Amino acid sequence: MQERLGRINVLLNNAGTITVGELCQQRRDDFARAMDTIYWGSVHCTLAVLPAMRRRRSGSIVNVTSIGATVAAPHLAPYCAAKAAQLAFSEAVQAESARHGVHVLTVIPGFLRTGSPEHVTFLGDSAAEHRWFTVAATTPLLSMPAARAAERIVEATLAGRRHLVLTPLAQLAARTSSLAPSLTSRLLDATARLLATAVTSEGTGREEGGAFTASLPGPSEHIERRAAAAGNQIA
Repeated sequence: MQERLGRINVLLNNAGTITVGELCQQRRDDFARAMDTIYWGSVHCTLAVLPAMRRRRSGSIVNVTSIGATVAAPHLAPYCAAKAAQLAFSEAVQAESARHGVHVLTVIPGFLRTGSPEHVTFLGDSAAEHRWFTVAATTPLLSMPAARAAERIVEATLAGRRHLVLTPLAQLAARTSSLAPSLTSRLLDATARLLATAVTSEGTGREEGGAFTASLPGPSEHIERRAAAAGNQIA
């Protein structure tokens, strides 16, 4: 690869895929696709550039994982499982690379406003799943603009930091999970119950998020329409 691209100084592993729905609606293919994209994508790219970085004793590898890797949210099982594998891999590479002069940064973000709801696959009661995910992914207090996240990642890379947790909610979740795991488990149980009241288990839909954004009908969907539009704003 480097024969074609030339010297690679920074590798950013940020590819992802998300299916949102209850575990009983998820397919084995959903887990396989998440692992192939998120985990194996990071592994293949890292192994491709790491030997040359080690030989010249320079270079940075940035792995964008997720708070879902440490606090696994309901209705996001394939995504969280793959992100957890990516997080463990990132920290393993980090531990082995420092003595070779290679910097590894593990980024743990919460929701980022990247327009992701349009590219997510929603399962089961897909309209209800789309509704809660869009609001969570685009609410300012719960999420961060992509441009600001990029600035923070660049700053952390240049500073040689090893870990970066983005968004206040992710920082709170990380601390709570570490200091009070039982409380975190109960909060996740409560979240799952809240979702169960909003999402029926009878649906068998499988819809891409873009279909919902394109077909929002009118005033009754004003909040969701505004949320979807906000999520498409890079900053």
